[in-house]
Amino acid sequence: MKKALRYQLSDLKLVFICYFAILLFIFAAGFIGLNIVKINIGNGSVSIGMSGAFVCLITGISMFSEHFLMLMQNGFSRNIYFKSSLCTIGIFSVVFAVAEGLMTKLIQVAALSYKNIKVNTSIQMIFPSLHEKLDGTAGFLMNMLLTALMTGCLFLLGYLVAGIFYRLPKHFKTPFAICLPVTLFVILPLICGLFPSAWNTFVDILLTVMGISSNNLILTFLFFIITFILLSAASFAVVRRAEVK
Repeated sequence: MKKALRYQLSDLKLVFICYFAILLFIFAAGFIGLNIVKINIGNGSVSIGMSGAFVCLITGISMFSEHFLMLMQNGFSRNIYFKSSLCTIGIFSVVFAVAEGLMTKLIQVAALSYKNIKVNTSIQMIFPSLHEKLDGTAGFLMNMLLTALMTGCLFLLGYLVAGIFYRLPKHFKTPFAICLPVTLFVILPLICGLFPSAWNTFVDILLTVMGISSNNLILTFLFFIITFILLSAASFAVVRRAEVK
């Protein structure tokens, strides 16, 4: 398993090095430019959470599509491959959460002279009501822990989607690739517009289950832990039956 884990970590580490290096360059160039040009800017907010979510989702997709055949063809069992993938996801989730937390703090310090620029953490963007309870050093650590859980779920979601796509018969792959984004970005918004009361009820139930409505941080942690376990179980079921083509 150590060889499989070493391979996956070494193959994916460049993704995160490049991602955070690009972010550092963009924000450094932006703040240096603002200090040199001295222009007046309107009120606004800055967050790296959304871009990070897409990076984690796509990386999860790449983990299955790039590593499954490679490790299977080199004699690794499905159990070892999946355990290695979970360890890789766990390690990168923690590293990503720490790096995002530190970079957000760095951007906040750099933006102190711009009172009209608000720098948000991922938790502040997604769970503004919970963010009020996350203050100080303990809050910073809790923020990173919750970010790590959310990141792990995004990794696994992408991993599961790639696994399902891999196992589909050839004539179903194209419809699946088309229907997935259409469902997310066309059908769901359409349902929201046509049935607002039903959608609002669903959102209220989801916020209650996630602990957002009650500001219950423990319930929020439990929600993401359970989600991570369910995604792991579904992913293992996909990997266990995936054929080496």
